[in-house]
Amino acid sequence: MSIRNHSEITNKESIHLPIGQATLIRFLHGGSAVYPAPDKIFYLIYIQKPVKGKSEELIRTYYIEGEVIGDSEIEAKEDLIKLAHAWKVE
Repeated sequence: MSIRNHSEITNKESIHLPIGQATLIRFLHGGSAVYPAPDKIFYLIYIQKPVKGKSEELIRTYYIEGEVIGDSEIEAKEDLIKLAHAWKVE
């Protein structure tokens, strides 16, 4: 799993979802090298699942990402986790 260029991962943790173990990443993104911008906070949750009927080496990565708006970081993180709890992937 990769994040946007010119970003810095500031936290990474494992979370349990009904569909399995997932990873929650908090990262800062400051724009591009050409157009730097103030850091924005993002959260990304991803899970990897083997492709059914294929080699176990073949996996799919599913992810959802959200940007923190204003000073509601805790609420944004909780909302993204809540959304992930209703996640269905094949």
